[in-house]
Amino acid sequence: MDIHSFISIFCEKEITSFLVFYKIQISRKGGYIKSALIQSINAMKLKRRNAKKEEKHVKKFKKVLSLVLAMAMILPLFPTPEVYAEEANSQFSVSKSGTGTGTIMVNDSDIGESFNQTYNIGETIKVNAKASEGSIIDYVKVTNGEKEENISYDEMSEYSKTFTANADDMKVEVSFIKKKTEQKSETANSQNGLQEENAVPNSKSENEKTEEPVEETTKKYTDRSEVIGTATVVSKEDLENKDGGVALFSAQGSIATITPGKNHSYGSWGTCEFDVRTQTGNHLGFCAEPNSGTPSGNFQVSILDDSIEKNANIKAAILCYVIPELYEALGKNIYNEKDNNTYAYCHALIGYLYNGSLTGLSASMANGVKMMRDAVNYHRQTNPTLISYMQRYKVYVAYNNLQDIVWIEKNEKGGLSISKKSADSTLTDANANYSLAGAEYGIYTDSNCTNKVKTITTDASGYAATLDDELDFGTYYVKEIKPSKGYELDTKVYTCTISSSGSASINRVVSKEPPKSGKIKLEKTSAKPDVTDGNDNYSLAGAEYSVYRNSACTDFVDKIVTDDKGKGSLDNLPLGTYYVKETKASKGYGLDTTIYTVDVTSGNTAVIEKTINSKEIPILDPVTIILRKVDSETGQGTPKGSSLENAQFRVKYYPVIMDTDPAKSGHTPTKTWVLKTNEDGFLALDDAYKVSGDDFFYSPTGSVGLPYGTLTFEEIKAPEGYLLNPTIIVSKIASTSSSNIVYNEPIQKENVLKMDIEKIQAGTSKPIKGVVFEHTKPDGSKETLTTDENGQLSFKGLQWGNHTVKEISAPDGYSLNTNKITFTVGTDNKITITSKGTETDTNGNIKITVTKDGNISAVVEDKPAPYDLLIHKVNEKDKVLEGAEFTLYSDAECKQEIAKAVSKSDGTLRFDDLIVGKTYYLKETKAPKGYRIPVNPDGSDIVYTIKAESVPVDNLFKVIINGKEYDSSSTGAFKITGTKADRVVDMTITNHTTKKLPETGSYWMIPILIIGAGLMIYGMRKTKNPHGDDEDKTMDTKKEE
Repeated sequence: MDIHSFISIFCEKEITSFLVFYKIQISRKGGYIKSALIQSINAMKLKRRNAKKEEKHVKKFKKVLSLVLAMAMILPLFPTPEVYAEEANSQFSVSKSGTGTGTIMVNDSDIGESFNQTYNIGETIKVNAKASEGSIIDYVKVTNGEKEENISYDEMSEYSKTFTANADDMKVEVSFIKKKTEQKSETANSQNGLQEENAVPNSKSENEKTEEPVEETTKKYTDRSEVIGTATVVSKEDLENKDGGVALFSAQGSIATITPGKNHSYGSWGTCEFDVRTQTGNHLGFCAEPNSGTPSGNFQVSILDDSIEKNANIKAAILCYVIPELYEALGKNIYNEKDNNTYAYCHALIGYLYNGSLTGLSASMANGVKMMRDAVNYHRQTNPTLISYMQRYKVYVAYNNLQDIVWIEKNEKGGLSISKKSADSTLTDANANYSLAGAEYGIYTDSNCTNKVKTITTDASGYAATLDDELDFGTYYVKEIKPSKGYELDTKVYTCTISSSGSASINRVVSKEPPKSGKIKLEKTSAKPDVTDGNDNYSLAGAEYSVYRNSACTDFVDKIVTDDKGKGSLDNLPLGTYYVKETKASKGYGLDTTIYTVDVTSGNTAVIEKTINSKEIPILDPVTIILRKVDSETGQGTPKGSSLENAQFRVKYYPVIMDTDPAKSGHTPTKTWVLKTNEDGFLALDDAYKVSGDDFFYSPTGSVGLPYGTLTFEEIKAPEGYLLNPTIIVSKIASTSSSNIVYNEPIQKENVLKMDIEKIQAGTSKPIKGVVFEHTKPDGSKETLTTDENGQLSFKGLQWGNHTVKEISAPDGYSLNTNKITFTVGTDNKITITSKGTETDTNGNIKITVTKDGNISAVVEDKPAPYDLLIHKVNEKDKVLEGAEFTLYSDAECKQEIAKAVSKSDGTLRFDDLIVGKTYYLKETKAPKGYRIPVNPDGSDIVYTIKAESVPVDNLFKVIINGKEYDSSSTGAFKITGTKADRVVDMTITNHTTKKLPETGSYWMIPILIIGAGLMIYGMRKTKNPHGDDEDKTMDTKKEE
């Protein structure tokens, strides 16, 4: 209805109501007005009646429409029927052709001359074609869409295949031809009746003449091994008549017998079966050269090299024929068992493989041979069973100028082993420098040990073996080619004969080998021969050097005593590392405190000799050693730093004897030297120690000496890894009561250059024990130390160069501080810091300083490890709730969002890696389905304030939630779980259920609501006049009046 119709109806209703209301007044005045008005009213009434009829039609329309809507609402309740595409199909046809006869069956039904039928894609169709007697199948052509395949081979009498219908139409054509007739020329063998190998047909049938002859190929022979024996052809009758038979082929120089048997042919090729009799039994033989002479007489025997492909295929071809397992799986198909001529087919294949000749065969027969070759070659490389048999058999060939015969024999094999023993267990037992493992023995087939066939290696027990079936029967020679650790090479050649199968352990040889031994030689010489030589107060005899097994020199072995030439020795030592030191000095010499390390663990000789050269300093009255520098940490010359070498001292000599520095009293030195220490920290009056300065004092004997007076020592350069010692040492050269000149060697303690680390918890002074630090030195080497009870450690003896120190392990409950400390030590032993720590939520601060004494100090803070917040969401009945969303904030106003999480099916959600000491604000931002978000009594959001505090060294961890503390002993809704290394704040938060609205609606709901709303609007517009029909009726009555 348009707007104009609506206005018209509205005006009509108003006018009608107006006239009815004033009808009586109008009628009273009479006249034409009355009459005109009555006519107008009647006209309107007529129009109203027509409108009512129209309204009845509308009501009927509404009823029909309501019924349609009701059906539309019910329709979604019923499942929508599935619609399937029409199945595709394919056309399949079979036809017969050719001059021969035969039957074709499709799904076991004879088709006659042709067949054509429609199949659904995926259906299978079995086709079987069989030639009638006197006919053969010439070819089968299969066309599948654009693809075409032709199947054809000699003497095919039957064809069978199951096809699967596909999207393309398929056609199968089977052509039958009449069987060809061949004339075979056979010549009897005067000795054994063997059919002539080179027989060629005298004539051909018409069909045979249509095929082109195969081109002659050059005769080729495969490689053969050296001659290992001989064979002879013996007829069956002669073999049976011999008493005890003949000597059978078993090893080099022996004989095999070859006896002809049943005749066979393939095309123009004639052959027969051969019975080859050897020590291992009777074997089926095949002639390998078609078109060659009849085998007779004597043969040489070799083994075909099956590493050559043709020979390998010959072996595989015979295996597929003579091994029942392989014949059933492969051979019956390769050699077309249905033709009942499998031996001839196998013979033809072997002949072709042996010399490549197909002379005398028709093209189709030649193609058949090539197909067999391809099949054998494929299976030889892919069929596991055939591959296994290939490893277990050899192929033999007997050959002369007439014919070659091939057969296979199973390898007759065994094994051998060797057991290596020590010839002197007192040296080798419990000594890691000796090992029976790793000795290599070569296994040879000749006594000169030139033809090696195998290498075996001993295990820890000295045992080595081949596989139980690895070596052919025969005699072998075993020789060690590489000794094991600590032993001499065994030059003996062991003989072992394998004559029966069995484990390698049965055929065992034992090798008792002499172990190597060690010898320590000592040569003691004087460091000052110009002083000691010819001086009876000095003697090299009688010095005792003790030998120990450990560097601490506590595990005593024996001692070496020097002769008058200063020489001594100790022999027959087990291999190992020994430590030698002088325990008694000889006359006139000081005790040598050096510990000599002697390594006699390896060498190329039976006795491993090492010599110690000891140059000893004689005791001199004119002093030579004037100062000894020691490590302040160890108190010895053993350095804590890199070395005590190259410390430099300014040495001054004063011609006065004083206990204090003469310079302070105004004295001037007469001589000044700059001397450097050796690796042991000694400072000597020697040119080797002199850096600069005046000449030394020399005694009348020419040795360096010191006159009475005073020496002062001032360190001007510290050795690498040490601090400069500013103390000036004063030492006197004075006489004793016996008037002997005496110089007391002063000792200076060298303070090691070090790095001190103190480990504390961030924000506290709590020391942390058990923190591991790693120190990377300038040379790349590393050392690790762990903090003590006070949280402290020291890396000592800092070398020149760049250093890096980092924390690599922290105790449970602490975060690893990943900041690195880097610094450089200059050649002047001054330290330069090159790093600066960066503090983060998990990294504590690092304070690094260089102390006044020149060392480096670092205070490293560790922060407690982060913790996890685990929330369990349940309702008032402890039912877990899925889908609750919680948001974590960093501010109390909950505006700075950190993360959100939603409860899983088990009602849990997590916030990981929260920082200890940091305040978090948590509130629920979405309730699970059917629940409301809990609020405070005043309607405000419930916000949980969470802050954790931790002191792991005190095993303290607590969390403050909304002002209340909870620790590991707490129970209830809020508690602490997890481990010290992985703390978890566990909160259980409850939601209360609300009334759940029913789930309604479907995908029809919106269209139905739109249609319904439209009908309601339309109905409202069609509402009838509120005054009803009574008014019309009244006017009609008035008219009648």
